[in-house]
Amino acid sequence: MTMGQVVTALEISRRGVYALLAPLEDAGLIVRRSLGGKVTLNTCEPEHEVEAAQLPPLPSSPALYEFNAAMDAVDQLLSRQGKPS
Repeated sequence: MTMGQVVTALEISRRGVYALLAPLEDAGLIVRRSLGGKVTLNTCEPEHEVEAAQLPPLPSSPALYEFNAAMDAVDQLLSRQGKPS
């Protein structure tokens, strides 16, 4: 799966995808590879059972929610530019 596919599937920004995937990479559950200039994400067989408690919590703050909302607004504005009025 490519980063672009994850962005589309989860409807979040690329930065949001990186924040979401970092704990999975740290836990050894996925690996990021570059293939033909595109970043692909591949699953890994865990060497041991990974419990949810071992994964660090995702960052959660009002600033993060504001940032994601602002990025969504920018995406909406950019998507309107390509459409005829």
